[in-house]
Amino acid sequence: MTLVLQTEPGCDTDTLLVDGRINEGGLCDMTMGIIAIASTFMWIAAIHELIKPSKEQNNRKIITLTSFGTLSTLIVTLSLLQSFPLFH
Repeated sequence: MTLVLQTEPGCDTDTLLVDGRINEGGLCDMTMGIIAIASTFMWIAAIHELIKPSKEQNNRKIITLTSFGTLSTLIVTLSLLQSFPLFH
């Protein structure tokens, strides 16, 4: 399998060549997928920390996970909204 990336200014014009086939926007889709998976794991970790009894909870960890989870969720949501034809 051969991957060749040709980058153009802007995410919509990235071209990913996979075994000679063109996949327009493939890099952006893959990046958003990775961010979405990371966001999911952050929220799971935050919920896991919140389930613990109050004395065992690490407030700094909860705040950090919630902040980064919110930021990554916002990034994925804005990317999804920009992909709708209504907003072009």
